Amino acid sequence: MSSVDCLWEGLEEPEIDVSEFEDLFAKAPLKKKTSPERLSKAKKTKEVAKLLDAKRSQAIGIFISSLHLQAAEIETAILEFDMSNLSLEALNTLYELRPENAELETIQKHLQSKPDIALDRPEQFVYDLSLIPCFADRCYCLIFQSTFTETLSSIEHRLTNIRMIVQNLTTSKSVENLLGLILALGNYMNGGTTRGQADGFSLEILAKLKDVKSKDNSVSLLQYVVAQYVRKYDPDAGTDRTQLPIPEPSDISQASLVNFEDLEQELKKAQTSLEKCRQHIERVVRESTLETTEPFKTNMTKFIDKAEIDLNEQKNSLLDAQKRFHQCTIYFAVKPKPGEGPFLNPKDFFGLWSVFCQEFKDLWKREQQRIMKEKVDTAQRRVKQLQEEKKTALTTTPKTKSGLKAKLASRGMI
Repeated sequence: MSSVDCLWEGLEEPEIDVSEFEDLFAKAPLKKKTSPERLSKAKKTKEVAKLLDAKRSQAIGIFISSLHLQAAEIETAILEFDMSNLSLEALNTLYELRPENAELETIQKHLQSKPDIALDRPEQFVYDLSLIPCFADRCYCLIFQSTFTETLSSIEHRLTNIRMIVQNLTTSKSVENLLGLILALGNYMNGGTTRGQADGFSLEILAKLKDVKSKDNSVSLLQYVVAQYVRKYDPDAGTDRTQLPIPEPSDISQASLVNFEDLEQELKKAQTSLEKCRQHIERVVRESTLETTEPFKTNMTKFIDKAEIDLNEQKNSLLDAQKRFHQCTIYFAVKPKPGEGPFLNPKDFFGLWSVFCQEFKDLWKREQQRIMKEKVDTAQRRVKQLQEEKKTALTTTPKTKSGLKAKLASRGMI
């Protein structure tokens, strides 16, 4: 290989199968579906008409350059309901840059009075978009379809997480064993006092376990709790089968961010937006020709029907999550502070668990690693011991004489 300063200076291009490459990666031609009015074509002249506001014209020009799509391709994508070449971000920008009535009036007056002077590129782009049947309504519906799905998915994820954690805290045997252990240690520490015969404890205690130190200040009570729990209740300690006995701290943190009132407002807003989208769909169907109505009408009708079902499911899911959460607070005897209303909110309840779960997990992982290392060390010592025993056995075993002279001697012949 010759010595070169840069890879690209000496890199040679191999021959490639052009026909195969084009079949695989050539951009698929878009099937153009034109509107009743043909998209106008700018005439190539030296003088162009600049009719838009300077800032808006600049913004449209930058967008056109970055989009790499012609107005005809945008029209086909929107009419054919094909977003493979048009991202949601680009669609949002198109909607924001949609033609304004005043701009269109100015452009149309120019085309009538000075047809020989072509429109500048941004003006031409805006005018071409205006020729797409119900452009703004179609964009709104396509954008809403994507954002609505994302909104419901986000709500579903938050509600599913909070139900999962509530289920874990109230039914998990490992959580029960852990809290029982903490209660037993607390009662022993408080023996001889009125607090030494407690049937339970406030969850606020959990975050304070790390602050209670041993006599020599070398071990915290939380460290001791972790070690005792692993010793008593974790038969798989130090193996890949062991499982964290409490919910994941990240899930607890996410659950603490849930606000039921906010979720209720999000669902109401989604319902209102869905009705608004329905109105846009009806206007597109009403004002479009039969040729340009499909596949928009069929796809959006299916979307609306499914969206109604999904929205109702999340409304019911919210009610179920609220009910389960309230039962969980009762299960742990946690009540809201005076003046904070009749019900506890997830932020306050899961806030009692958040720090404890993270610190417990860190110490638990450290304990698992310690046990794993101890098992490895024990296994290595055992292997070494067996090897030494085998070596000793080989060196101390007397050799048996088996030669001819030994055989004759055994028969008394020599």
